Amino acid sequence: METVGFMSITGLATGGKSTTKDSEAETIRATPKFSRRYIDNNLYSYHQHTGLNSSTFPTQHGKKVSAMISQARKDLDLDHTFGCAPQNYWTFRAPFGHESSIFSLLQTQIIPSMMGDPKRKDIPSLVFVNTGGIRFDIFKGPFTKDNTYAVSPFTTGFRYIKNVPFSTAKRLKAILNQEVPALFDHFNDLAAHIPISESSLLAQEQKPSVHNPSNQIPLSPSSSNNDGKEPLTPGYTTHDAGGDDGDDTVHRPIKFYQVPN
Repeated sequence: METVGFMSITGLATGGKSTTKDSEAETIRATPKFSRRYIDNNLYSYHQHTGLNSSTFPTQHGKKVSAMISQARKDLDLDHTFGCAPQNYWTFRAPFGHESSIFSLLQTQIIPSMMGDPKRKDIPSLVFVNTGGIRFDIFKGPFTKDNTYAVSPFTTGFRYIKNVPFSTAKRLKAILNQEVPALFDHFNDLAAHIPISESSLLAQEQKPSVHNPSNQIPLSPSSSNNDGKEPLTPGYTTHDAGGDDGDDTVHRPIKFYQVPN
């Protein structure tokens, strides 16, 4: 979960009558007004809106749930460390080919180290991987068992077909990356209506997309006094049909790059 959304509606009709000295009674017309607020999913936001703090916010039930989660993590050995990531590797925050792209890491280091038949090392080979199989970023620091599930929670393996003519095999890349328009026309129609993280899988260009609203109104007083001296943290900057004032905390917009299929 990334944000908690709240929506309110005011101005609904009550079914009553309005009367004036100069007119007969008439039904009160509804003039609904919609508003919403997206609150970051963290304790600081929850403390702000509940008026509680780190001592008063936790409940006995919540403490028990936290204890159960902690025990489950221990039982599953989710904190077991395999190694250490030397830097951040992004799924959509770096263009494919950049050293910070997780897909570049997959292409240049991971796949070459785990794939290949030594007996056929002199025969060219192609490896096709769906970028949708990588679900999350890798952050600089310890890489744990928990991270492996977050990054790629799938158990499917690779299928190996040998002696495929290269002239045939190389055509698959074009097809899978929608370079055959007839196969993907209906997907292109949908691309403009779905989130960037999904529509990016239907496009080839690597130009960044970013939402940068100019009129965000934070609910938190501490956030509203940012005069540029304190750097903003990167995060969601909502700009949709409801306007650009839905974010509870002002963030620095994140650039999202489209990647191949």
